[in-house]
Amino acid sequence: MIKSPTKLQVTVKTRNKVLFSGLAASVSSKNGTGNFDILYNHANFITLISEYLRIDTGKKKNSGNDKEEDNMLVLQLKHGVLAVSNNFIEVYITKQ
Repeated sequence: MIKSPTKLQVTVKTRNKVLFSGLAASVSSKNGTGNFDILYNHANFITLISEYLRIDTGKKKNSGNDKEEDNMLVLQLKHGVLAVSNNFIEVYITKQ
């Protein structure tokens, strides 16, 4: 497991496999009170999530037109559980 001084360590799993494991600048999703974002040094918490999970790896990619865009991974989901603890995020999801 790689630990970075300014990034989140994120693991996303389904019942059968790991969908993502790596570093991220931020993670976004939706829970019962609305949309939320998680950044480095976020408070520890656990929440139920729905609809989507967006992971910003913080890397830039060139789209071919000399414009750099954020590298986002967006997963559509039915529901899941997200836990944040000391800059480690674990997410267990059921895909649609």
